[in-house]
Amino acid sequence: MNSKLLAAFFDALVTEIGGVDAAAAVMQARKGAFSKGTISKMTSGQMAVSCEALIALEDAAQLFPFTQHAFDRIGHRTAATGDLKQLAARKTAAGADAISALFQAYSVNSVDPTRLTAEEGADLMAKLRAARQIAKLMIEAVEAEMSGGSDAPE
Repeated sequence: MNSKLLAAFFDALVTEIGGVDAAAAVMQARKGAFSKGTISKMTSGQMAVSCEALIALEDAAQLFPFTQHAFDRIGHRTAATGDLKQLAARKTAAGADAISALFQAYSVNSVDPTRLTAEEGADLMAKLRAARQIAKLMIEAVEAEMSGGSDAPE
């Protein structure tokens, strides 16, 4: 995919979630150390945008320009039938990740077990949004199967 297009998607997501500081916080919650300079270089096109960073910001912003673009390229080749079981497995794992992050945030291992820290909140929100996105895909798969499934009356 064109690197200018990726940089444009990335820049829009950075803006949507509140700027370079917020984007760096999202990436730090996901990956550990991640600098604002790296975010700036990715938005300007001076550095290649990593898929990991792009997807993390999509999850944080709850907007999916890269994912939608990629799906649009090959979506016509993907049959909804049969994908539902795979989506259910992914949804189960994503939900478990979110619940695990929540329990960890309120455990004795947290910096402050009485409330969510900014880092814990960003991590939890990203995981919850990922789970929600998979649920949306499941709904779309069921709707597609119901509207064009083999059980439809002829």
